[in-house]
Amino acid sequence: MRKDLTLVETVIVLSLLTIIVGITYGVLRTNQITNQTAQTTLSLYREAKRVSDEITQKLSASSFNHINIQDTNPDKVKFQIPINVNPSTGETTWGAFWQGTNLSDDYFYYYVENSYLKKEIVDKDSDTLYGPKIVAQYVKDFQIEHPTDTEYLKINLTLEKYTLFLNRKIEYKTEIKVYPQNQ
Repeated sequence: MRKDLTLVETVIVLSLLTIIVGITYGVLRTNQITNQTAQTTLSLYREAKRVSDEITQKLSASSFNHINIQDTNPDKVKFQIPINVNPSTGETTWGAFWQGTNLSDDYFYYYVENSYLKKEIVDKDSDTLYGPKIVAQYVKDFQIEHPTDTEYLKINLTLEKYTLFLNRKIEYKTEIKVYPQNQ
């Protein structure tokens, strides 16, 4: 007796194989989507962390009297930090610094342009002296405010990146509170 596969048996085997391949493809595709989403979100988190570290360090050294928030969409912020204190008089010199050089009476200026958060050093008339330098990319929105009756600044930062693999944009939002230390 000959033991060949019948047509019915062949159809059943091919159907099962098709189902197994389909399930495997679905699992692998879901894994790729999850991986790409996680990588993009991590990339945006790192950019947000870079912004947080950069601005928090400088703004926390400032005081509310030396911070000027320009309420546009996205916002712009111009501020000074103490760069020198005269030990005999206790008088503080306010300004900014660029690549290790103290610049008295000048300002840090942060703004968003073409999805980049940029930093410049400007004079009192907002004329650019140094920069711009790109602080972060993928910035969709940058809002900064001093809530009433608080001792902090609130920064709402939204980053957005388009991923070709997923054919969609992934957004990352964060809120940063900065407590200026000087009065």
